[in-house]
Amino acid sequence: LDNMDRKGNQQREKREPVAGWGWKLVAAGKAAADRNVVLENGARLVTKASCWHTVVGNTVIQSNTGIHVFEVKLERFRLMSNTFGVVIGVVPRDFHPDPVTNQPIGWKAVQGWGLVAGTGACLHKKIVARRYATRNNSESISFGDDDLDDGDLSTPPFEQGDIIGVVIDTDRNTIEFQRNHQSLGIAFIGVIPPLRPALSSIGPQSTRLLRSNNPKQSSLLLLPREEASSS
Repeated sequence: LDNMDRKGNQQREKREPVAGWGWKLVAAGKAAADRNVVLENGARLVTKASCWHTVVGNTVIQSNTGIHVFEVKLERFRLMSNTFGVVIGVVPRDFHPDPVTNQPIGWKAVQGWGLVAGTGACLHKKIVARRYATRNNSESISFGDDDLDDGDLSTPPFEQGDIIGVVIDTDRNTIEFQRNHQSLGIAFIGVIPPLRPALSSIGPQSTRLLRSNNPKQSSLLLLPREEASSS
């Protein structure tokens, strides 16, 4: 590791979760009756069927409380049944899934701001606020693009084993995403708390909310602004 990598690892080791928390399953429509979903210990979500399942955090992120980060590992990531696969981000505190459409967070009428792991699109009310680059095309980032073409899926932005970080700045009201602790840039502005972490999954996926050294706490972190900017 070079000096910058060592510094980054040391900074991450110093982070402390602000409180223990985990996922809770919110089900509607077909998903409410679907047994092909498992939520283990509020952290590991396993889905199998071709309908969406959404989990939200049992904690609330309030306004003007600094920068919060949570991370999810893509333990199993397959895009066979749906090119989105996993959508991760935040939803309003009083989020309720659409009982009719059963869609992921941020899609069409479903509340939320989410990153599509399969395509790199950042969704809010169907609009693509930004599309992150694929692994072999660093120029594919765009803003204000409402074209939901899947783009180049030969090398999707994320792959099995990646860690997706969600950075919520409650002072500047922005959301940005990270891949393996490296910032991909701000995806959304004007995102006003109170908010909950959230994740939607479809098809044969397994995701894990990363835990701290304390097994009762997961990685919703409150960071000093200078540390967040250097991650």
